[in-house]
Amino acid sequence: MTQPTPLDIWNFKVSETAQNRLRELLDRNREGSLSENETAELDSYEELDRLMRMLKIRAYSKIQPLAS
Repeated sequence: MTQPTPLDIWNFKVSETAQNRLRELLDRNREGSLSENETAELDSYEELDRLMRMLKIRAYSKIQPLAS
């Protein structure tokens, strides 16, 4: 298995299914109706989002000099 390139990381988008699930969890969280498992699931999505933002920042810093 090959490592993703910085451009692969920069262009990464989560699946539509995952986006829909996240929207559902966020809506239910606003309503105050998340179960304990759903709260843990939402926390996992938030942690993954932080990780991806960090990876995208690193990827961008590697891509940017190539554009100059």
